[in-house]
Amino acid sequence: MNNNDFLGLNNFVWWFGVVENRLDPLELGRCQIRCFGWHSDDINQLPIDKLPWAHPIVPYGVKSVQAPAEGTMVFGFFADGSHGEYPIIIGTVPGIPVEIRQNNAGFTDPYTDAEKAAQDFPRKIKEFSVKRDSRGINVVNDTAKRNPSVLDEPTVSRLARPNRSTANGAYQGIEPSSIANTSIDIQRKTRIPDIQTARGVTWDEPYPSYNAMYPFNNVTETESGHAFEMDDTEGYERVQLSHRTGSTLEFLPEGHTKIKSQKSRYDVTMGDHRSYVNGEKYETVDSDMYLRVNGKLRIECGGLELISADKIQMASSSDTKIKAAGGLHLAGLLAHLSGADVNIAAANAAKIYGGFQTVLKSSGVTSVGGAMTHIESSVIELITQLLLTAGIQDLNSNIPAVGKVGPTASFASGPDMKAGADLAKVAPAAQPPKTDVFSKLAKDREGTDVLEPVTVTGKKKTLPTETGAELLAVIEEATKSVKVDVTLPKNELKQDNDNLINVTGFEESSNTRDPEPDTSAYKAAETWNKYNVHTTRWYQTV
Repeated sequence: MNNNDFLGLNNFVWWFGVVENRLDPLELGRCQIRCFGWHSDDINQLPIDKLPWAHPIVPYGVKSVQAPAEGTMVFGFFADGSHGEYPIIIGTVPGIPVEIRQNNAGFTDPYTDAEKAAQDFPRKIKEFSVKRDSRGINVVNDTAKRNPSVLDEPTVSRLARPNRSTANGAYQGIEPSSIANTSIDIQRKTRIPDIQTARGVTWDEPYPSYNAMYPFNNVTETESGHAFEMDDTEGYERVQLSHRTGSTLEFLPEGHTKIKSQKSRYDVTMGDHRSYVNGEKYETVDSDMYLRVNGKLRIECGGLELISADKIQMASSSDTKIKAAGGLHLAGLLAHLSGADVNIAAANAAKIYGGFQTVLKSSGVTSVGGAMTHIESSVIELITQLLLTAGIQDLNSNIPAVGKVGPTASFASGPDMKAGADLAKVAPAAQPPKTDVFSKLAKDREGTDVLEPVTVTGKKKTLPTETGAELLAVIEEATKSVKVDVTLPKNELKQDNDNLINVTGFEESSNTRDPEPDTSAYKAAETWNKYNVHTTRWYQTV
């Protein structure tokens, strides 16, 4: 075998050329190359579709090839030597273009802007705006342009070679126009400051830690503007993977990590998800937030504060328990506890206080009891069919001791210490009655409801007997602001004798009733009957 003209031994032929078509039908990353010296620049003499397909050389393990754009200068060799039919691309050759040749000539991008715009070629962002709502960033794409789109400027990414300036608008010495519409430029202009927190403090989204200095920022940038940077600039060492819109994963010089999405973000974990924060954590949501846990939710914390600008609703399909080792306080302008059964229990004391009004009401039985039950009010009104008391009665009130008895209501009140002095000039303290009921209804011989007097015993003491006129004056004075809302049936107002105010006194040596009062009591009874109340007053001895 004497043929010495084969690849690797002799006749190695290399070339420079320009990519004129990268739309490889085999999708291998091949390009059609017009090589200087080998091919004519007259596209009529040598059309693009007649140019040889050049294979790229890629690193080991790389399964995808980013073919260079039309108009890019490349370098390689012919695998078939001087035959020049099998070109291999070794790499691209950056430069500073000073002109764009007409598209009807060779060694340039053969497409017009209109032809590129009509096809699916990559586009950079022309302008953008950000809404502080769920819509996020809004971008307007530029039209696809011939390559190179900028003259008198290196074809190296602007992110790798920003211009330095001290003019207004420069950030960290970077001239804004030199990185216009790049991912870094968009990140700077869409930064969110003064983010409110539940603690009452604010924080700012960090600026991109971009202060690249050529040649230390290793950049890979696509035609539409996606970028991957590994920046070794001293003091600004950073790694950033950014989308053309500014959505970013960035590792800052100090080791901080920043993740930003310019629109919606989705986190899906098919297994367990563990998160640890060594310091404080702040979360701010400008709109609504919904949390759903299909299993059990357990929160352990040193202290829990829930502050809502609107109503708070808590619902459970089963029992709800709130337990405090210390005090438990529920307060509100209007508080409601409702349920089929409501139990309020205290091992020590249970207090219900109404600053204006306290109402205990039931359509059935209402019970208030205890070893000692204390009810205090400027006015106590009990409206019931029958009032039964057992034991000691000591009802203190400024209202005269008047018993209102009838089929619809019964009212009883004991004498106040001061009011009793006004009424009888003596304030006898209440003592246990002989019977178990303070007052009761009984039927007389004619079947009419009357108030049966209670017999009491005590120390021998003479009580004065008031006349009807004296009693009337005291009653009217004490009841000026009292609304009497009790009416007896007309059949109980029989004769005037039945409606007399009976003032009972006790002799020194007897517990019997005095004779009927004088005639002035009759007048008093007529006046008192304007309230339609059948009234009897009783005194008790000490």
